[in-house]
Amino acid sequence: MRVSTWLRPIRQWPQRRTPFEFGRRRRGKPRSPGETVAFDIIQAGNSISVEGDGIHIGFCVEGIELLPETDASFAVWGLLPIAMEEGFNIQINRPIDPQVAANAERLSRIWEMWVPSGYRCCSVSGMAGWYRAHRHRMPCIQLYSGGVDSTFAILKQPEPRERGYVLTVYGLDYRRGHGSEARFAKLIAKTDPLLERLNLQRLIVRTNAERSPQKLTHGFTLAACTFLLSDLFEEAVIAADLTEAEDMVAFPWGTNHITNRYLTGSDFTLRTDCIEVGRSEKLAAIVASEIGLPFLSCCRQESAFPENCGTCSKCVRTKSMLLVTMGSVPEIFVDNTVNENLIEKLDLNNRFERAELFDLYHYAKQRGLEGKVPGLLRLIQECRYRKFD
Repeated sequence: MRVSTWLRPIRQWPQRRTPFEFGRRRRGKPRSPGETVAFDIIQAGNSISVEGDGIHIGFCVEGIELLPETDASFAVWGLLPIAMEEGFNIQINRPIDPQVAANAERLSRIWEMWVPSGYRCCSVSGMAGWYRAHRHRMPCIQLYSGGVDSTFAILKQPEPRERGYVLTVYGLDYRRGHGSEARFAKLIAKTDPLLERLNLQRLIVRTNAERSPQKLTHGFTLAACTFLLSDLFEEAVIAADLTEAEDMVAFPWGTNHITNRYLTGSDFTLRTDCIEVGRSEKLAAIVASEIGLPFLSCCRQESAFPENCGTCSKCVRTKSMLLVTMGSVPEIFVDNTVNENLIEKLDLNNRFERAELFDLYHYAKQRGLEGKVPGLLRLIQECRYRKFD
C-alpha cells in the first residue's frame, strides 16, 4: 500500500505537503484556551487514522491483521503532543481505556511543568463503556530499530520456544524526504537475518504521528504504535536509551524513567527494559554474542541509513566504545578511523552527548583503558572546567 493513500489530508492544504506533514494542523485562528477537539477513528483493514479539526494522523500495520474495530485508546498517545502544544483538550468519539486517559492527563501536567514555554496540560475523554473482549493475546512484542539499545534487548532474551515478535516503526528515524522508503527497505533487509536467527517475526507500523521536537515526543509516537497492537499483545517492551542516572544529565528526554511508567493502560503497557545498563556495556554484550555486531544500524547521518557513516557524533561515540570493548574498530562503518579530530566533533553542550561520553569514560577507566580513545581525557577535562546550563 502506498503511503500517500493512507496518509491523505482531510482538507485541501494551501501548499503542497509531503505525506508525513499531514499530522500538523494548518495554522489560522488561535485556539481558545481549554478548547475541546473531537476526533473520529477511521479504520479500513490495517490502515487506521485519527481525524478532527484539520488534524490527520495515520497508521498502517504490516505483518499481522488488526481486529476489525481496534481499541481506540492508542489515539490518545498519538494526539497528546499536539494537544499539549496547541493547548486543546482531547475528545475521542469512541470508548477509550480510562486508565490511558488518566495517565495521559498526568503526563501532560508533567510536561507542562518541565517545558512551560511549549506545552500545556490537557484533559482527555472518550465515550463510556470501554472494555476489552476476552481473547487470546500473545505475551509480548519488543520495539526494534536495529540500534544498540534494541539489539542488546533482543539478544539478552532467552531463546524462545515459540516464535517471538518485534516491531519496527517507520516515521521516526526514517521519515520525510526523498529516498527514505528505499533506505527503510535496506534496514529491513539488513536486519532480517538476525531476526530470523533469533526466531523473531517483524511487524511494521508506518505513521506520521511524530511531532517536533522529536527528542521530547518520540515516546508518545512509540506508545501510539504499540497500543495500536494492544488487542493482539499483552505488553510491549522498549529498551531504555539511558540509565536512570544518565536521564538526569540528558533531561528533558522523551523516554525517561519518570514518564515511561505512565505509558500504561488497564491491561496493556509499554514497559521499559535494560534501565541500568549503559551503552558501553550493551555494546560489549553485543560483541560477546558473536552474532549481533554486523547488523547494527547506529548512525545519525540520514543519507547513510542504514549503514554507519563513521563520522557523525553517534558513530564516533559507538566506534570509541567498540575500541575500548574490542581493542579495535570492527568493519561496520564506512569510515573506520578513530582520531582526536573525530572525538572533537562531540558537542559537550548536548546533554545526551555528555551522558554517553561519561558512560564511555567510566567504562574505560574501570578497565584501565581511558587512554585508549584519542582525545577522550581532554574532553573529560573540558567538561570539568566548563559551566553547563
